[in-house]
Amino acid sequence: ERDPRQPEGWLLLGRSYAAMQEPGKARDAIARAAKLLPDDDALQVEYARARAEAYPQRRFDDTAVEILRTVLARNPEQQHARWFLGIAQRQAGDDAAAVATWEPLLAQLDGETAATLREQIAAAREAAGMPASVASATETATASPARALHVRVRIAGDAAALAARLPPEASVFVMARQPGGPPMPVAAQRHRLSALPLDIVLD
Repeated sequence: ERDPRQPEGWLLLGRSYAAMQEPGKARDAIARAAKLLPDDDALQVEYARARAEAYPQRRFDDTAVEILRTVLARNPEQQHARWFLGIAQRQAGDDAAAVATWEPLLAQLDGETAATLREQIAAAREAAGMPASVASATETATASPARALHVRVRIAGDAAALAARLPPEASVFVMARQPGGPPMPVAAQRHRLSALPLDIVLD
């Protein structure tokens, strides 16, 4: 059956739903756009991300991971696909795979974004029991000082009900991104859900 709506229409609708905090509807609308343009790498990555936004605990499911792998096989330079695939691999506990996915991305980045990715790679290396990268340690040590952002993190709404559905060792990632910039955060921290509410400093 012919889809009467153009891909751009479905994409705009999906983004509107996302802005209204309706991730399920956003995922479904962007899925229609992605189906109409299967070779549009940026759109396919956005669909994978929309699936994660709509998934419990914002995890990348098997379909989203397969989309990201397909995009990278077609275009290894697609930064968003590489970044999100690394996140998915860390979510799945495959930290070594995340290191292998993220490290080629460093050559495409510079400044604070690259420094932040190096921190994520270092964390993944540590989690995987891998030795620290000498180059990464040197570059981090010589990086320019960053500015600090003070943040208070808490569970909104019915905190007790949400906490009851999640294990206390569940991870909470706090990230700051440059507006309009690359998908990689300029600062990030990982904490346990049981530690919330929490005052932290991102720098």
